[in-house]
Amino acid sequence: TNNINAGTATASASYAETANYMGSTDSKTFTIAKAPTVTTVSCEAGPFTYNGSAHTPCSASVTGPGLSQSLTVNYTNNINAGTATASASYAETDNYMGSTDSKTFTIAKAPTVTTVSCESGPFTYNGSAHTPCSASVTGPGLSQSLTVSYTNNINAGTATASASYAETENYMGSTDSKTFTIAK
Repeated sequence: TNNINAGTATASASYAETANYMGSTDSKTFTIAKAPTVTTVSCEAGPFTYNGSAHTPCSASVTGPGLSQSLTVNYTNNINAGTATASASYAETDNYMGSTDSKTFTIAKAPTVTTVSCESGPFTYNGSAHTPCSASVTGPGLSQSLTVSYTNNINAGTATASASYAETENYMGSTDSKTFTIAK
């Protein structure tokens, strides 16, 4: 009795009384232990790059004697650039022991492109600083204007307009520059 599920099982036997023999019985108990399980988290190889959304590249399953099923993956730190963790657990049941697994994966900083654009001119010396350029930076989920820095943009000659986007937690830095001529 009770010899399928984990717990205490009983084995018994009886000999029925006959014309020449008296009857007898005996029984013994034995324990059926909970079966071990193995939870496995598997993640795609990547690379993964920051894009402003949660990355969910992993799956999980649990196996054991007579057991094979998928599990829900839980993620931490899976949006911003850095190390993310994927984990899954199988809770202990009447017949199975619990198990857990986790894997880490890296979310890289997203590349950016800084672009400086200048009006076509012509520009002529007038004693004031010429500021004919604008700048912007783009990347996954990123689009904003930048401040333009100028060198040699007052006197006649070649002037330079440059802009930079500084590296952040989620984005790589980038720079660009253009030249324009100030005529006499």
